[in-house]
Amino acid sequence: MPRFRRKSCVALLALALLVLIVTFALKSLAPEDTAFTDGKEISPYWKHDAKKTEVQHERPRMSKAARPEPDEKLMATLSKFPPPNYYLHAFYYIWYGNPSFDSKYIHWDHLRLPHWDPKVAQRYPQDRHSPPEDIGANFYPALGPYSSRDPAVMEAHMQQLRMAAIGKIKRV
Repeated sequence: MPRFRRKSCVALLALALLVLIVTFALKSLAPEDTAFTDGKEISPYWKHDAKKTEVQHERPRMSKAARPEPDEKLMATLSKFPPPNYYLHAFYYIWYGNPSFDSKYIHWDHLRLPHWDPKVAQRYPQDRHSPPEDIGANFYPALGPYSSRDPAVMEAHMQQLRMAAIGKIKRV
């Protein structure tokens, strides 16, 4: 019996050591070190440099006459923001609407989900949400029930994302 315990303890210790080694190896990999890029072009503007093992961004060449001058106001605004953290990603859902921009509420007034127990469901309303006070969301947005197509709202959201140092935004 003691031999069985010793063998099982050694096997358990070896398994824990293997998990620890794999965890550290995977954590030390940067996104550029993955095996998914084989040196081919990822897109027309992104190229993989096999010598440096990093992805470099190449912009199309422009003549000096065609290059726009940097806007000092924009540069001053951007200097107020923290640098982006490219390990932070956010999804930006663009399906919300309000009457002032889209002529009706879109996705703010969805149907209420009934409780799975019919006895409990009878105690709660079964109709739709009624914006602007009652919206179909867990948290009330600071901008109110906005329209995702409103350029001013999108600008405010992008500034909020930039202030939060979000590095990647995926529009859904």
